Amino acid sequence: MNNVNIKTQKTIVSMCNVQYKKHEKERDLKIAAFIASHTSIRSIDHLSNILKSSYPQSKDFQMHRTKCSNLITNVIAPNMLTNLIEDIGDMEYSMIVDESTDVVTCKYLCLCIKYFSHPQNRIVTKYLGKIEIEHADSNSLHSAVIEYSKDIGLNLSKMIGLGTDGGSNLCGKKHSLFTLLRSENSDLQLVRCVCHALNNAASAAAEEFPASIEFLCREVHNWFNNSSVRRSTYKLTWDTMNKSDESNKNDSQKDLHKFVKLSSTRWLSRFNVVRVILEHYLELILVWLLILKNAIPPRLLCQMLQDNSNFLYLTIIKPILYEVNDVNLAFQRENVDLGLAYDDLKHLIILLARKIMKPSFFNRFKGKYA
Repeated sequence: MNNVNIKTQKTIVSMCNVQYKKHEKERDLKIAAFIASHTSIRSIDHLSNILKSSYPQSKDFQMHRTKCSNLITNVIAPNMLTNLIEDIGDMEYSMIVDESTDVVTCKYLCLCIKYFSHPQNRIVTKYLGKIEIEHADSNSLHSAVIEYSKDIGLNLSKMIGLGTDGGSNLCGKKHSLFTLLRSENSDLQLVRCVCHALNNAASAAAEEFPASIEFLCREVHNWFNNSSVRRSTYKLTWDTMNKSDESNKNDSQKDLHKFVKLSSTRWLSRFNVVRVILEHYLELILVWLLILKNAIPPRLLCQMLQDNSNFLYLTIIKPILYEVNDVNLAFQRENVDLGLAYDDLKHLIILLARKIMKPSFFNRFKGKYA
């Protein structure tokens, strides 16, 4: 066995004490920031190999998932948070809060902040942070917000607005996060999410319709979603009924659309569900009446489709849902014109009011509610 000179061997400390030049640090931070903004952290394993093999000046580049994660967590994120708090300074601000549960059933409270930025000379909305919580009751949420604000140096007395989705633990009248924060800051104002409110209003109104409408909207998607054979059979029926020459195709001819799932978590998905069912109404009746007539579920659905009252309900609610959905989308835009959005909301209320109130009521406000 060859003898090894211990004195010439590198120590563990010297091996870990790697010196990076300034431009190498900047390069690593820029790449880590790019990965955090645009793609998954795992992709850095392949990206580093491509950079090393394609560019000779990057042959010493070393970065994989562990290093990239540590740079994002321990270097980039703390500095961005510090810059954000310095940018806010003593300015008044509004906070947007929402709770969520991830796939491992951990509860989180997400915080965003809206304020006027002097360097950018405009109002901006920034991600502030995410707090892990054990319980989602109002007291726990209040304690978490207070503690987190102290840790990052955010002055809660400058908060003038709290935006929520309408949950009782966040904005309830008697005991909620809003009432607890307002007990410490009497100038605090509550701003509920208009998009959530419109969705809740549409869902509540839909409960007044016969149960067959809800059943029809839900089960049409479920019937085709669970079988590729059923979708193929329906597509063949659709192509047969809507066969046309592509060169002579005009705007009045229909296109085949996928059936939309009725979901309570997707804002106003009900409009798209109703729209697609009405576009496919005759084709659905035919495929269930002639081809799948022996199966019990499609027989029941076919009977509902053949009921003219159900068709009438769907026809009536479609334009109303369209108007509500249009206003919802107006408030979801990144740069919302509040004046135009307010006008859209006002016109929606007037549109609905005209359907249930006598025209004589609006005659007293001629010119105001045109």
